[in-house]
Amino acid sequence: MNSDLIDQLTAEARFGPKKKAASKQGMVVSSHPLVSRVGTDMLRAGGNAVDAALAAAVAQTVVEPHMCTIFGVLSMMVYDAESG
Repeated sequence: MNSDLIDQLTAEARFGPKKKAASKQGMVVSSHPLVSRVGTDMLRAGGNAVDAALAAAVAQTVVEPHMCTIFGVLSMMVYDAESG
């Protein structure tokens, strides 16, 4: 991600109404555009939803550390129905 894109996404981070989003292939939703972009970049790179959630959680601690809990970066329980 280049610095121009980072500046653009940071400028879009604001309180109030946001742009509508829609997708047929996958979506990452967060409180900051940079965090959402990191998650969607992970999906584009071939990662799954768990990979995207982890990448977004790590990015969240950098971009908005005040939005993270005292319990750490990420707490997740995953059940894969296919493998049990």
